[in-house]
Amino acid sequence: MDERRRVDFLAALGDEFCTALDPVVGLEICSQDGYEVFAKVLGEDFGPEALGLLNDSQIEELRAFGCTWLESPNIVVTFSAVDATAKSATIRQENGDAKLDVADNAKITINGQPGKLAGVPLNQRTSATFALDGKTVL
Repeated sequence: MDERRRVDFLAALGDEFCTALDPVVGLEICSQDGYEVFAKVLGEDFGPEALGLLNDSQIEELRAFGCTWLESPNIVVTFSAVDATAKSATIRQENGDAKLDVADNAKITINGQPGKLAGVPLNQRTSATFALDGKTVL
């Protein structure tokens, strides 16, 4: 692959990485973060062909390193709705609300005390931890 195609590939990879993880982390991730995660696991000289050959072990290593690289235990969000029966919560984002699953083993603390999903305060900034899939509140 020539240098121009490599740069285009890395830019696209970084953009996709950001698109997938910005809502999870709660802040803007730069494309360089995507490159760093892949480069740390696959080596500095990876390209599209390397992604096509990833095995389960490498995918798990990418997931684990990505979690560490972007670890942010106290992400500030605004919950606009919760549904204890469906085990879901809706968070307000700049580009619209996002409905997320709440893990069965989610640890909910309200004002320093153990709480329940139904008691999560709405329409005020609060902290939450999200799974890297971007769809689950932990």
